[in-house]
Amino acid sequence: MNRKLSGHPLQPLIVIFPMGLLMTSLIFDVMYLITENTHWAGMSFWVIAIGVVGAVLVALFSLLDWLALPPLTQMKAVGMWHGLGCAAVALLFGTSWILRREMPNSLDAVPFILSCVGVCLALTTAFLGGELADQTNARRLPRVVPVPVSPTDDTLVARPKRGAIREY
Repeated sequence: MNRKLSGHPLQPLIVIFPMGLLMTSLIFDVMYLITENTHWAGMSFWVIAIGVVGAVLVALFSLLDWLALPPLTQMKAVGMWHGLGCAAVALLFGTSWILRREMPNSLDAVPFILSCVGVCLALTTAFLGGELADQTNARRLPRVVPVPVSPTDDTLVARPKRGAIREY
């Protein structure tokens, strides 16, 4: 992950906004179905619009990070599936939003189903993103070897191995 803000990878910092908005839209849809209050459907309509725009912006940073990964590695493969899944999520929610445009304060079955599938896929791609973050961070962490705390103590503590810190 090359793009950084104050030393922290940028993509994980900004992805939470569109992800949260798209997840929240499903909660608003369910609230509309329970209460039949059109306010909830209207809120969902606008939250989806903002979430999809945010997802497109995050995709640009994600693509740059993916291109920087070493070729022919497990990280590159996981990143590809993560990216394709995220693109599918944006497409599902974008389609749901387009289908709602004529009547944003109501909800039909197809846009609701698209949102449900989008949330399920988003959870899956979030898992893949977490795996990718673990793999890339594991490359940067020092290797550790267990050493005793004291000569008489059986407790082991992990200490960095000499020369194990590598910069990428």
